[in-house]
Amino acid sequence: MKLNRNIFLAALVVIVVVPVLVENVVLVRRMSKLQAMFSAAISKQEVPVLRVGDIVAPTALQNLDGKTVNLSMDAPKILFIFSSNCPFCKKNFGNWKAIEERVGKSNVLYLSVDPAEIVKPFAREHQIEGETLLLSRAQAAALKSFRIPETIQVAEGKVTGIRIGVLSPEETNHIGLMN
Repeated sequence: MKLNRNIFLAALVVIVVVPVLVENVVLVRRMSKLQAMFSAAISKQEVPVLRVGDIVAPTALQNLDGKTVNLSMDAPKILFIFSSNCPFCKKNFGNWKAIEERVGKSNVLYLSVDPAEIVKPFAREHQIEGETLLLSRAQAAALKSFRIPETIQVAEGKVTGIRIGVLSPEETNHIGLMN
């Protein structure tokens, strides 16, 4: 009886566990290949990356109410680019709020890569007071923004500073408007 039980367990392992392990190995290999391809593309400049000195062209974005907002970067602005499901973006909101309090909410823009129905409750939860606009994939590509959270300083239509990831206290204190 014990031998039959052991044979049954061994068969169960072969039928259930082995395919799952194989699938995980395949997924890990695919992820490694994708990461290598993305890194290679960035190093070869196949994926455009926003840089200090780049021009931020005027564009039309939608706000959370679906109204079109014509965005001009003539006046100094600080852009906070986020996704509501990004844990690093959530960690950054305290830093962004500190910057917003220091420079004024009229000088910051929150740009979300998520649809309005997801962003609205998220904006309420995180007490976002600055203007929140929706950034489509095409608009993010035009801005060369592929990484979140991203903090971008703009003055006279040009990028004057870029920070990727969660800001340190020093970075949070350093970021401000540049004329």
